[in-house]
Amino acid sequence: MPKILFSELNTNLQKNLCTIPYGVFSTKNPDDETSTQVIERQEKFLKLSEPIKDKLVSNETSKKIQEIGRMYNLELLQLADISRAIRSFYFGEIQLQDFPQILSREMNIDFATAQKISQEVIQKIINDDSQEKAYQSQLEKLTLSSAIQKFPALGEQLITSAKIKLKNFPEPVRPSINNWLSDYTFSLGYESHSAMDRGTYLFRNENARLLNSMDREKLSYLLKAYDENSPVDINTNTSQIIFPHHETRNNGQGTMNNIQRTINNEQRTTNNNNSVLSQPKSPFQEIYNAKPQATQSKDIFEEERTATQKRNTANLSFSSPQKFPYEKQAIRQPEENSNQNFPPLRISSQNLRHDPVPPGNVVNLKDQNH
Repeated sequence: MPKILFSELNTNLQKNLCTIPYGVFSTKNPDDETSTQVIERQEKFLKLSEPIKDKLVSNETSKKIQEIGRMYNLELLQLADISRAIRSFYFGEIQLQDFPQILSREMNIDFATAQKISQEVIQKIINDDSQEKAYQSQLEKLTLSSAIQKFPALGEQLITSAKIKLKNFPEPVRPSINNWLSDYTFSLGYESHSAMDRGTYLFRNENARLLNSMDREKLSYLLKAYDENSPVDINTNTSQIIFPHHETRNNGQGTMNNIQRTINNEQRTTNNNNSVLSQPKSPFQEIYNAKPQATQSKDIFEEERTATQKRNTANLSFSSPQKFPYEKQAIRQPEENSNQNFPPLRISSQNLRHDPVPPGNVVNLKDQNH
């Protein structure tokens, strides 16, 4: 079957072919496009999010391109250059700052006019809500335990910068969600905790007290979601938690101020109930400067620790093969006189809060059915 030439198409088909970004031909001459190029274009298109696909095939986009053409008295094939540039942007082949140079070259117009056309394209077509819709379509709200069960790789997401130490394990481990929750639950237990408990952990714990303000904000958000079983935003494409911007800004005041206010309220209530009059102190100053508490008459976690130590020394394994660059160095071997053998640490999705004997420093969130 002979190929139909562009010039043989009726006016409406020619207009659609030049102003609908998805269908516009890949070559300068519409008759030069090969079947291979058509297939490649289709494959790239299918990888896009639904909102972007809708934009590239929409009659509304076509009308906007035609409107720009009337504003600058452009010919039909020049409109095809605009459509092709829009599609190339969404295919990830060019960037917005490239538009003036590309349009000036392809449309054979002066650079100043190409800049004005580019501004119109960006304002009327690129900067609509399709990018936001595309981003939102990737998000799913889930509780932390449900998210780790549905997206196991999420447990390996790094949330702080440096390695952390886990009890009964000889080497520092990756600062992943799984490993931070291991340390948190080993330190404070598996039940829900108050803001006061979290604040104490964030500033007194051996690992957490070394964090910078941004990393501490992220960890605080994670622990709050764990304690309160509250939903978090999950990027389903990357299998990662999306931390709110206000939680991770550099000054580190958002969540920390909320924790401080809660701690102040709890301390004030306690003081009133006990009728204790004292000089007002910053709760964070008390957390930083507090000395280790004297041993209580009864250690409520003694049975948990004993069971934990027995289980951890029996079977430990790493949760993921992922490594930091500096992890590629040789791992220090145990001392010769040590009679313990430490296999790697394993993290799974067991429901920790309902396990009568918690598995120590390992957050087992993957295998909740077991």
